[in-house]
Amino acid sequence: FQPFHLGHLQAVTYVLKNAPEAIVVIGSAQHSHTIENPFTAGERAMMIRLALDEAGIDPSRYFIIPVSDLDIHGIWVSHIVSLV
Repeated sequence: FQPFHLGHLQAVTYVLKNAPEAIVVIGSAQHSHTIENPFTAGERAMMIRLALDEAGIDPSRYFIIPVSDLDIHGIWVSHIVSLV
């Protein structure tokens, strides 16, 4: 899912039409400089902020949360739910 693309932007826009705030989770935050994860979590967060800013989305309406992988899907889902 890297880098942030128009599909991601459409998803955030859809959420914000139906909710007061959106939470954007950056997965695999502990990985970078690999084929699967070429950017750091910080670089990805900056790309997201720039794209949302360019789209005119108020920064007070979204949160960007980097999350490390836990490699066990069920636990990861519970972990995400606990963060939001």
